Amino acid sequence: MKLLLVLLGTVASLTVATGSASARGVFVNEIHYDNAGVDQDEGIEVAGPAGVDLSGYSVEFYSGEDGARYSTISLFGTLPDQQNGYGTRFFAATELQNGAPDGLALLGPAGVEGLLGYEGTFVATDGSAMGMALNSIGRFEAPSTPVGLSLQLQGTGNTSPNFAWKGPLAATPGQVNTGQQFLASPSAPPTSAPPTPPVVDDLRPRLSTFAISPATFRAGHRGSAVSGSIGGRVFYRLSEQATTTFTVQRARTGRRRARRCLKQGAGKTCTRWVTRRGRFTRLGAAGINSFRFKGRLGRRALPPGRYRLVAVATDAAQNRSSAVKRRFRIVK
Repeated sequence: MKLLLVLLGTVASLTVATGSASARGVFVNEIHYDNAGVDQDEGIEVAGPAGVDLSGYSVEFYSGEDGARYSTISLFGTLPDQQNGYGTRFFAATELQNGAPDGLALLGPAGVEGLLGYEGTFVATDGSAMGMALNSIGRFEAPSTPVGLSLQLQGTGNTSPNFAWKGPLAATPGQVNTGQQFLASPSAPPTSAPPTPPVVDDLRPRLSTFAISPATFRAGHRGSAVSGSIGGRVFYRLSEQATTTFTVQRARTGRRRARRCLKQGAGKTCTRWVTRRGRFTRLGAAGINSFRFKGRLGRRALPPGRYRLVAVATDAAQNRSSAVKRRFRIVK
């Protein structure tokens, strides 16, 4: 179980992986997920401009073991004015996983408005953040962390980049963090006429016709992931020019508990898909694209086994496609 304190600021929400900006400025401000003995005071706190209606926000929690979403909580209520037009509100949360790694996605009216990971970085494999990277905040809590501490942003400002992660420090649920000061938002200067709004590209690229042929092949002995003549040829269609990021997941045997496939347990056997370290990208044009994948990742050959290749396309406006997956097998 963990305490996750989510701060709603004034401009971009977590742009760690999505690059999106919340209309009301949402970013994570404080986290507590582990302490000595039985975890205590688990929950989340949100903060932001006074008067913000939180009923349109929720938080999805993701397991770094397989990238799957395992829990969701809905936020509610209105934020009070506690400091220079900003306030906080606490929510109870339970059964939050203890990292190495894990993470969360903050959802709002604009969709995925923030992402972060703790005790490592990984890619979500389902849920609203599927195909997106949950980047580590660079601080962690050990199983010996005393009760009542948390990880927090400190500094002065009113947007996420103004602050830095510190801790573990004394937790501040329902309050502005120790060592943190919010500045009032500056008033906009008067204008004689409203500016012409910029043209915004918010159309997500489409990635389809994803295939690998042959789907069974030997891994190359040297070089990068892409080859001119070795391995399986990857085909995919793009709706527009985009950069496609490819990651690899390996099939592992797990045990079924409820609707989740876990590493250990007493349930029936199931297949877990575990993300391998490393990735590679390809710039593609609108239409059919192809290249030869030779079963190497991060300049290392994949050992024999069952895998799947995961692809996510990102266009020039940083809009992301849904993730697509295709299975393949490496043989000796």
